Amino acid sequence: MTIRQKLLLSMGGALLLSVALVVSIGIWQSRQQLETYWLGSALPANIRAIAQEIEKDLTAAITSSELIADNALMQNWIERGEPQEEWPLNQEFLEAIARRQKADSAHFVSALSRNYYTQKGISRKVTAENDGWFFGFLDKGLKRALQLDVDKTSGKPTLFINVRIERNGKALGISGLGIGLQEMAERIRQFRFAETGIVYLTDNSGNILIHPDLKLSGVPLAQHMPALNAQQLLAATAGDLVEFERDGKPIIASAMQLDEVDWHLVVEVPRGEIYGVLRKSTLLSLGVGIVTALVFLGLIALLADRMTLPLRRITQALISIGQGGGDLTQTLKVESNDELGQLARGFNDFMESQRQMIRGILDTAEQVKTYTEQIEEVVTTNHSWASEQSKLTDSVATAIYEMEATVQEVARNATETATKLESVGTDAGRIRGDMERSESQVNSMSADIRESADAIGQLAQQVSDIGQVIQVISAISEQTNLLALNAAIEAARAGEHGRGFAVVADEVRNLARRTQESTSEIEAIIERLQQGSQRAVKAMEAGEGATAETVSAAKRMGEALTSISENVSDVVGLSHQVATATEEQSSVTEDISRNVQNIAELSSRSSDGLTMCQQEVQELAKLAQQLAKQMMQFRL
Repeated sequence: MTIRQKLLLSMGGALLLSVALVVSIGIWQSRQQLETYWLGSALPANIRAIAQEIEKDLTAAITSSELIADNALMQNWIERGEPQEEWPLNQEFLEAIARRQKADSAHFVSALSRNYYTQKGISRKVTAENDGWFFGFLDKGLKRALQLDVDKTSGKPTLFINVRIERNGKALGISGLGIGLQEMAERIRQFRFAETGIVYLTDNSGNILIHPDLKLSGVPLAQHMPALNAQQLLAATAGDLVEFERDGKPIIASAMQLDEVDWHLVVEVPRGEIYGVLRKSTLLSLGVGIVTALVFLGLIALLADRMTLPLRRITQALISIGQGGGDLTQTLKVESNDELGQLARGFNDFMESQRQMIRGILDTAEQVKTYTEQIEEVVTTNHSWASEQSKLTDSVATAIYEMEATVQEVARNATETATKLESVGTDAGRIRGDMERSESQVNSMSADIRESADAIGQLAQQVSDIGQVIQVISAISEQTNLLALNAAIEAARAGEHGRGFAVVADEVRNLARRTQESTSEIEAIIERLQQGSQRAVKAMEAGEGATAETVSAAKRMGEALTSISENVSDVVGLSHQVATATEEQSSVTEDISRNVQNIAELSSRSSDGLTMCQQEVQELAKLAQQLAKQMMQFRL
């Protein structure tokens, strides 16, 4: 929603709200005035006027009825026995009264002859069975009465106004007028209030006497409206209003008691008709309000259009900047010193600051591009070095692993050599014992010599086995020396990271050298053992020829065995030293392997980190290029 639309909406809403408030207050005041006028003044005044009109008509009829009753000639005529030859005079009088009052009949009833006279002549004779009203009227001593009944002559519902004919305190009869209800209803129907409001008469007992609708004549008022409202209406004073509903329509009713007769004048008006004037006034007020609102809305629209014109220019400039390739050279013309002029100056200042900022961003983007290229070059170089270091570390790890396996093999062979040498020592001790017993048992010399020959043969075989083991140990030590040399070379290639490996490789070479020296000594001892065994064999062969020679040979054999035992003990000690050194070499090799693995892992992490760094530097370079490309869209 634009500012112009918001201004129109807010100001128009305020205007419409104001107009609606003013119209509502006017309608409310009109309603109050209408209720005060119509219900407080007009309705009671109209009821009184209608009542006066009806009373005027009734008073004229009552006066005419009394005129008949007070006619002295007629009274004399009745007292004189109603001579018929004088009737035409009385008949003319009744015709004149009926014609003047527009009554259906002018009548009198003689209490003496009980003749019922009208302007047309004798109608009938009254009887107690058929005309109880007559005898009741006389018996009650009534002076005047208005009664609804059916005219027995015409058969029409008629309002009878009866007046007592009395002379010197003696009741001579009843006189009066008979006015048809149809004529009375027509007369009543002429009295209207508003458009369809009606007027009707009720007696003091609540029975409808005269109604525009003849069907309702004689109907109790409680059947024509709610009983409670009927009671309120009859008990109300002039001006009091009673509201009720009939057939779903609200009705306002008011009643007034007539002064001349014991009747009530009732007025009923549909509530909607009373407020019909208000509706017209409301529609007029609404029409005026709408026209006024439309006129002012047009003025507001014109004012909003003029007020928002500079804003639209600024908006158009911003849209042009956004859609026109980022042209920051656009400015607004300052045409006033008001808020809109200040806004235009602020916009121009803002555009200038944006141009300066874009220039700075372009310079910064160029510097970022240069730095990222340098960083990328350094990272690429480090990444190649890290890759080479990782390869060298893998080679060192492989060599260390092979050396570890070789050292473990050396340790196992050294242990086996020590075991066999201990067995040789045991055999030598047993031979020495045999030789000692040979000195005391010359007779069994031959058998002992054979056993000694066998033992010496076994010893020679074991010595031969020891020689083979020593050769294996020598080969292993040479291989270990080569591996240590390779490790030293690889460590030298690794530079600063391989310095620790060089120290370990030197230690391994020292151990290999010591192993070679020990194996050389063992080989010398084994060689001497082999030579001693050969001499022992020759001595045994010579001992078979002569017992004396046997004793001598036995002594020499004992000496040789003693020497062998001592040499074997030395070999066993050297073997244990070899095993111990080999175990130390294995432990050192494990440490080297573990450190090499750590170095390999660190090298791998370093390589991964350099790879990520290279990728991020490349991404940074892309972002710098994008930033520069975006900033180049602005025209400075």
